[in-house]
Amino acid sequence: WVFIGWYAGVRVGFGKYRCPEALQVLVAGVVLGWVTGLNKKDDVHDSFDLVKWQGLTWTGSAVLKNWPVVQDYFGVIIPIGISEA
Repeated sequence: WVFIGWYAGVRVGFGKYRCPEALQVLVAGVVLGWVTGLNKKDDVHDSFDLVKWQGLTWTGSAVLKNWPVVQDYFGVIIPIGISEA
């Protein structure tokens, strides 16, 4: 979806407003998650405890330590990075 929006020049929006491709993918993913039952109300409620100010800390070593986990998401990270560049 990101590649189609980026390379085909398809613009989604109304008037002068243009909805970014990454936001379109995000909205579609959220909708599909709820429609298919993958998202559960209790899990979403519990995740609010994780969203808070964590302070200024160096996290580079944690990223490098968990590099195999990050590699699984390159299929999402790279297209969104390209679309927002």
